[in-house]
Formats: sequence, C-alpha cells, structure tokens
Amino acid sequence: MTEHSVFERIALGVIRTASILILFLPLLITEQTLFPYIFGKALFFQMLVEVASVFWVYLMISDPAYRPSWRNPLVGIIIGYSAVVLIAGILGVDPAQSFWSNHERMGGTFMQMHLALFAIMLGSVFHSRE
Repeated sequence: MTEHSVFERIALGVIRTASILILFLPLLITEQTLFPYIFGKALFFQMLVEVASVFWVYLMISDPAYRPSWRNPLVGIIIGYSAVVLIAGILGVDPAQSFWSNHERMGGTFMQMHLALFAIMLGSVFHSRE
C-alpha cells in the first residue's frame, strides 16, 4: 500500500465523518448560548465544513478526480449564486452585517459561502454510489 493511498483514505474518512456528523446537527441544542436552537448548529456546521475542506484541498491537489466538474451546470449555478450573494453583501447598506448576519439568523454571506463550499465538496468527492 502506497503512502498516497493511505493519506487519500484518511482524507476521505475525515470528509465522510464530517458529512455524517452534519446530518445529525439538527439534534444539537447548545443551552449555553443565547439562541440554543440555531447558533450551535451553525457554528458546528461551519467548523466541520472547514475541517473537511482542508482535506478536500489535499485530495484535489493529489488526484484530479476529486476536483469539481466545471461542466456540471449545478456547480455553475452554485458559484453564480454565491457570487451574487457576495456582491450584494459588499454593496449593501451595512457590509459587515451582510457578511456576518446575526446570531439569531446565521444567514450572512459567511454562512452562505460555507453552504456553497459544502455542496461543491460533496458533489466532487461523492460522485459515485460507492
């Protein structure tokens, strides 16, 4: 077994684990926060996506099969939507509020970029039924 395949399996394992944990985030309630049904879920979602994306970048560098397919129209739609959200956030009345949103809603540009990254990452890593 080569060293590359070991790191590839570890990276795929981390991405799979993060994806499975994200499925269970609706069950999370963080009673220590002001908004226990929203803030913790969003925070842990963002952390899991960021950890998984580090391993996804490694996979994309090491094997072109894990890069997103730019011919897929869904990838273009997600990137286009994210670009519109980013531009609207920058040109809005309060760019800081648009970027971060508030703890009650967690719907700012920062969260939207995490959602887009997660969608593209899932599509490029899990492109087969196996």
